[in-house]
Amino acid sequence: MRCFAHTINISAKAVLRQFDIPKKRDGEELDEVGRALADLAEGLDLEEHMEQETQEMANGNEDDKPLEAWDDFHGGLTREEVRQLDVSVQPMRSMLVKLRKLAFALKNSTTKLLPAWYNTLTSLRLPHRMMPRDVTTHWNSTFDMLVFVIQYRLAIDLMTATRNLGLRKHELVSTEWVVTTEL
Repeated sequence: MRCFAHTINISAKAVLRQFDIPKKRDGEELDEVGRALADLAEGLDLEEHMEQETQEMANGNEDDKPLEAWDDFHGGLTREEVRQLDVSVQPMRSMLVKLRKLAFALKNSTTKLLPAWYNTLTSLRLPHRMMPRDVTTHWNSTFDMLVFVIQYRLAIDLMTATRNLGLRKHELVSTEWVVTTEL
């Protein structure tokens, strides 16, 4: 029997799953936007897997895969409805991928990006905090990441706009910032 908080966590994951990176379906290729997003998200699965293994070791190897049975959220939708849904969630997918990759880059670049991050926070007089990672094994981690991102928007904009840091591909456009605040 699962506790109430775990049940809510599973429900939240089910809702958030619609914002996952689109995958090829039988006999179908990804469109240009889907391919671009998949390219941007390259490596996220590996990063997520590494984080999940670390978390499972800390939690005693809990088996927490209740969503695997819910593979197809598009059941009952026509191809056109699936296409419209994919188009409507594209800004959220893009925003989440960029933020997840940025958080991973900051955490794992202790010699270049992390010092630049802390220098940026100091110059903006913001408290020194690391950007929370959005991982499937953490309760509410997407929400925590989004709250942080809204509070540290100026620092994130400065970091991603600085060409020599190599973070331009993680820069959020204005529509993605709007989506961030709406979520």
